[in-house]
Amino acid sequence: MAETLLVVDDNPRVLRSYARILEQSGYTPIPASSGAEALERFAQVRPAIVLTDVRMPGVDGFELLSAVLARDPDVEVILITGHGDMQMAIQAMRAGATDLLLKPVHPDVLCTTLERAVARLHLKRTLHAAHTALEAQARELDARVQARTAELEAANRQLQQEIRERQSVEDALRRYAEEQAALYIVTSAIAGHLEITPLLEAALDAILPTLRAPAGWVFAPGKDAASPPRLLAQRGISEELAQALTAHPLSAYPISSQVFATSVTDTVIFLNQTPPALLAAQEQAGLRASVAVPIRAAQRTLALLVLAWDRPQSEAALPRNLLSTIGYQLGLAMRNAHLYEEARQADRLRSINAISTAAIASLDPERVLRQVMTLTCQALDAAEGSILLRDMETDELVFSQTLCPAADRLLGQRVAPGQGLAGWVAAHRDTLCINDVTQEPRWFGGMDEKTGFQTRSLLATPLLYHGEVTGVMEIVNKRRGGFSEEDAHLLEAVAAIAAIALENARLYTDLKHSLHRQEETQAQLVHAEKIGAVGRLAASVAHEINNPLQAVTGYLDLAVEKIEQPERLADVQRYLGTTRREIGRISDIVRRMQEFYRPAQAGFRPTDIHAVLESVLVLARQQLRHHHIQVKEVWDTTLPPIQANADQLKQVFLNLVINAIDAMPDGGVLSIITEATPDARAAPAIRIIVRDTGSGMPETTRERLFEPFFTTKKQGMGLGLSISYGIIQAHNGQMHVESALEEGTAFTVVLPNEEPPQPPESVT
Repeated sequence: MAETLLVVDDNPRVLRSYARILEQSGYTPIPASSGAEALERFAQVRPAIVLTDVRMPGVDGFELLSAVLARDPDVEVILITGHGDMQMAIQAMRAGATDLLLKPVHPDVLCTTLERAVARLHLKRTLHAAHTALEAQARELDARVQARTAELEAANRQLQQEIRERQSVEDALRRYAEEQAALYIVTSAIAGHLEITPLLEAALDAILPTLRAPAGWVFAPGKDAASPPRLLAQRGISEELAQALTAHPLSAYPISSQVFATSVTDTVIFLNQTPPALLAAQEQAGLRASVAVPIRAAQRTLALLVLAWDRPQSEAALPRNLLSTIGYQLGLAMRNAHLYEEARQADRLRSINAISTAAIASLDPERVLRQVMTLTCQALDAAEGSILLRDMETDELVFSQTLCPAADRLLGQRVAPGQGLAGWVAAHRDTLCINDVTQEPRWFGGMDEKTGFQTRSLLATPLLYHGEVTGVMEIVNKRRGGFSEEDAHLLEAVAAIAAIALENARLYTDLKHSLHRQEETQAQLVHAEKIGAVGRLAASVAHEINNPLQAVTGYLDLAVEKIEQPERLADVQRYLGTTRREIGRISDIVRRMQEFYRPAQAGFRPTDIHAVLESVLVLARQQLRHHHIQVKEVWDTTLPPIQANADQLKQVFLNLVINAIDAMPDGGVLSIITEATPDARAAPAIRIIVRDTGSGMPETTRERLFEPFFTTKKQGMGLGLSISYGIIQAHNGQMHVESALEEGTAFTVVLPNEEPPQPPESVT
């Protein structure tokens, strides 16, 4: 149930802004424009949470706080101020406020603060309930004290345990309040920074005194695991320790490397997990214990915050929740700083986008290289540029594209391995930025002599594809100023695009030849999965056929016995009629098996989705009975036919039904629901839901469910759901799954009412 909030601010615009944010977050705000009005509203509705400005005419925030807590001590009161400091924060905590926010309040911060307030309310209510229960138990024990002394002693011990638990909860609440005050200090310190280094240094300045840590630093991974980490900010460490921190590659930090390399969602905090050499450097600096907190945002670890103490620390005594929250807050702040930096690079990104578009607009290598080179020179404000491709046989670099005025004399010229700046870039696989080639000993002026062109500054980077050097891209003579590090990053990005575009052009011909073979292989996989599904049903279908065969045999025997007795002709006719019906059942089962077994017909036709589902249920009927599974059909009979391939849809839904049977080996309920999509704004479509009451699946399995060859079964290739997913996508539909352990699984298939577009027969 949503909590009721009393929101107080004498600024109507701010009040409306808070109300809108709270309504969007699922709360029920009650606005009040003054402290006096807030007290009246409080007496009327008794809200659980009060969100109030501090500075207001008449009754200010602290007076309102005192009046509210006098009426109801359990109310959560959150103060908001635009002029807060540590003194005000302490005053607010002493007055009974549960939190203090600084204006302007970010919606995410406001929602996070309210979530904590709601959590505290729930905890208080739980404590009140526990207290009431304890009092009731005490009264009952008093009534039975004389008759059951031994029982009273046992109950008394239980009561003492519950009191200790309650004390533990109260201690936890107290620690939580202390952590919130510390968190407020940290968030206040980083709120005013949008650049990474000043932000992290301000955070360290706030965190270290709060946690009584004499030293701390923040580091991020280098270019790869073989590169040392980058020290982003540090406080309280010596120059020797700073050098030691960046002297080892990231792979030397086992846990740190794992944290950066994986997309784990849980915050990891660990102690003293450092390589021996670094541990010795820390001890030499007088640091005896350290803790590392991942700084995360958008499910990615951006950096690690390390705090170090000059005395041993108990891991159990560390405020893990506070450290985790600080890591989250720093992650958000760093992400905002990155976004700010990205905004400054908007022009460069647009250039990269234009270059990417040009690179994929054609599969002609010469045209691609010329367009990429032209756009790159424009983006970097450079006069000329060249692309040299590597001759794989001789390892030489060949001028393949250039914007130089003397292009006719430069194209086709070869550079020996390792010769000049281009040769150095190819050999060392690294970017080179030189703003005065006359001062560069590696400069080879032979090409300038041949062409009459004068090179002043040069920016060069290798073309890499799958780790192999395929060429070098050179940008020459910046018109204004010199080439910068940002220019180098842009050229590296462009080089990556160009390398891929060139490789795509090379692979284009091979792709055309392999498409036909791939289509044949895909059809074989689909048909093989279909045969596998039929195989899993073979035993049940055989049993389904055997039942009517037994009836046919029995009735034929009876007919033979009665056929010579004219007075029993009616019995004979009844036996033969029953025999005909049972043979019809066998024929229908065999026909359905043949329909499912045959390769799927191409094209889309008007299809009754209920006929498809009924055909699947007939095939799986005996399996469902054998496993004691009840089928519930909730079908919307008004649904129109859809344009679809019925054979392929039968395969999809048979696969889902078989999976549901496997998930309910001891019986359960299989629900199949059909309905029209409720969103009138979307394209017309129908929805089919296949839900079981089985064991469900964990999130890790659910995320990989539609991957080819992924399976949790002892038998099977793991292609069923992957192929089914592809079939639904080919129908321009959607397929997703919802599941939780011990709560069952529901597959939802959405199919459009209109015919999906047909794929092209070949790549052009």
